[in-house]
Amino acid sequence: VPQERGVGRGRQRAGGPGRRRMRSLPGGAVPMSSPPSRKLFPLLRLFRLLRLLPLFPLAAAMGQDTVGSKACSGCHTEIYRRYSSSSMSLSSGKVGAGPFRENWDRAKFSDTALHANYRVSMAPEGYRLEFSRADSGVHGQRLLGWFVGSGRVGRSYLSSLDGFLFQAPVSYYSLAGKWDISPGYQQHRFVHLTRAVGPGCLECHASGLQPVLGTQNRFGDPPFREGGVSCERCHGPGKNHIAKMFS
Repeated sequence: VPQERGVGRGRQRAGGPGRRRMRSLPGGAVPMSSPPSRKLFPLLRLFRLLRLLPLFPLAAAMGQDTVGSKACSGCHTEIYRRYSSSSMSLSSGKVGAGPFRENWDRAKFSDTALHANYRVSMAPEGYRLEFSRADSGVHGQRLLGWFVGSGRVGRSYLSSLDGFLFQAPVSYYSLAGKWDISPGYQQHRFVHLTRAVGPGCLECHASGLQPVLGTQNRFGDPPFREGGVSCERCHGPGKNHIAKMFS
């Protein structure tokens, strides 16, 4: 006897009036309870879409057809929940945001080759980087407002001077649980604070970049509208899709 299509995949066999619905499973069919009434489906769909209404003014203010990944959560709740915890979703953002936390026990260190001292601490506006070189009298500080990297391996940090973004010479290394010199900075014979971060650097880590035309590394405030690689980076702008769901 030919095997019924869908057996072993959890598909349902059609039943006539008065018959209980059956689910095909390995080893035979078992009774299955009736699904929710189809009359509820439009109401559930409407409820999910109504949750997105507050996001439409945000999309209009951005002047774009993008609405942000949060808008996808109304109908794709489980997918959004899983993706929000992925490395791609957490690859950039404002310092202190999200579940990741740095270890502050080893936030003070020295670069023995350069004879430079560094210290990172929390501040109301972000993270504060203090640096000094006793042999040359150089000292100062920078405010680190943004991070790049999910934290699974480590994170780098960005400072902004009048909207111009620069990579900090210090990074956090998650496996070692400590702060240290950023990769590639060991070669410099000075405290390197002017490594420009342009759109070519950020576009792989953040979404909705706001670069200022005519500059190499100046951005609006904030420099990107959404941290991480957003849903719309792969699936395209969602404004028309959501509007279609409302129509």
